[in-house]
Amino acid sequence: MKKEFASLTKVIILILLMTSLSLLILACSEVKTSMTENDKIIQTVIQNEKNLVLVQLKNLEVDKYKEEVKEILHPNFSQSYIEKIDNIKNNNGLFALSIEKPIKYQISKVYTGLEDSSKSVFLKLPIDNSYNSLYKMYIFKKEENEWKLFQLREYYVITDGPKKENYKNIINTFTNYENSPIEYEDIMIME
Repeated sequence: MKKEFASLTKVIILILLMTSLSLLILACSEVKTSMTENDKIIQTVIQNEKNLVLVQLKNLEVDKYKEEVKEILHPNFSQSYIEKIDNIKNNNGLFALSIEKPIKYQISKVYTGLEDSSKSVFLKLPIDNSYNSLYKMYIFKKEENEWKLFQLREYYVITDGPKKENYKNIINTFTNYENSPIEYEDIMIME
């Protein structure tokens, strides 16, 4: 009887140890898999760019896009961004007849502004295999403990030819942030 009780006690202790170990592993893995604020901002930028391409290809309805994008927009930017999308749509400038695939952009890491009041992400987008590029700067501000898109600045830049001198300031903006080089990595928007 004592032998059976000792065996049962060992089994219970072993089960408790395994359960504790499992809970510890689970807790550690949750910490590693949770996204940082900066990771969420990068994912927001990438998803918005993918959605914009889908809208251009008419694979996503403009009204559906506007509803989805409202979730990431800062209240002070929401109305002007939606109006901009409507104006472009009304002038038939939103849709592309064709887009060469794969679509690769260069995206920066997240850069924090003065006093941590804003965060910025820079994008470089090639255009039609030419020397010209589209540069975008996503600027986020905190609203109710979430980083929301506060501004989206877009610059069409001629990188070769007689007018290239006109774009030096813009290119510099997307090359250096607070006197340090901006780090970019390639991302796939669509294959």
